[in-house]
Order: sequence, then C-alpha cells, then structure tokens
Amino acid sequence: DRRPAAPFSARRRRGAWVRRSSVAWIWVVAAALTVFVGGLLLPERHDITRRLVLSRTPEAVWFALTDSAEVRRWRADLIDLQRFEDRSGRPTWREIRDDGIGVVVESAAWDPPARLLTLRTPEQPATATTWEFTIERVPEGVALTLSERGRIENPVRRFLVQFFAGARGNLDRQLGGLATYFDEPPRID
Repeated sequence: DRRPAAPFSARRRRGAWVRRSSVAWIWVVAAALTVFVGGLLLPERHDITRRLVLSRTPEAVWFALTDSAEVRRWRADLIDLQRFEDRSGRPTWREIRDDGIGVVVESAAWDPPARLLTLRTPEQPATATTWEFTIERVPEGVALTLSERGRIENPVRRFLVQFFAGARGNLDRQLGGLATYFDEPPRID
C-alpha cells in the first residue's frame, strides 16, 4: 500500500523550492527589520525649510497664500477648502486633499504681508505639523520661505517619509504650484 518514493529529480525540485522560499522570507524579514530599526535611529522631530524666489510684490504673494479662492488655484492637491469659524480670533479652515485626507488648518500667527504661521492637524491619526510662510523683499522681488516643523512618532512611517515619501518633496510641490500660479519658473532652494 505504500506509494513508491518520488523520483530523485522530483525530490530535488521540491527541496530547491523550499530553499528559495526560505531565502525569500529571510529577505522580507531583513527588509522589515531594516525599515523598523532605521526608523528608530531617525529623529522624531523634523524641520524642513525650502525657499522660492518670485518677481512679485509681498502683497501679491500674501494674497495668493491667504485668499481661499486663490489658494484653490495654486494648490493642485486640494479637492476642497472649507472656511470654519475663527478660533480665538484666528482664521481656520479645512482642506480636503486629493488623497481624501482632511486637514484642519488654523493660523497661529498672521502678520501681513510678512509672516503666516499655520498649525496643520490631519483628521486621520497623524501628528500635527506647522507650516510657516515668511515673505521678504529681495532684489529679484520676494523670497518666500516655507518651513515645516513636526514630529513623526511611528518609526516605520518616519523611515518611509525620510527615504521615500519625502516631506521636502511636498514642500517643493507646494512652492512649485505657487510659481506656476504666478507664471514663473520654480526657483526653489
């Protein structure tokens, strides 16, 4: 009633498959550990600053940053922008991004036409960040500096943002959209 033993070549193929799948699992575990440990080694807090030079007046740039109709024109990632009641006398609104995530934005400092500081709180579980826009006159027109400050607690997310998603890339997209809105090349550094 015993089945005859599998031919040597069939046993050899089966053994090779087991070895290949074991090696694949080792690579998956090694990659996951690299991401996790790499994230643990990165700082939780981040501070990213980017600068855009525009041949405009500070008032024109301020208007583009603070008028909701104008913001919709240069923010390609926005689906909707909803104005809320002021909080403690400060303008507040909700952005719905193209990825479906809502972000409540509250202006923490409002100093026209030089400085706008916003507190950005995602509606999905994530850490709030601040965006600070600083406008200063330069010989070419104005220099708009955008600084993002925040904290990423999850080490895996920290690793992915640092090496793949890139918060710096998000700031460059925002400033690039503003340059396009003004019909200028994005001179970002």
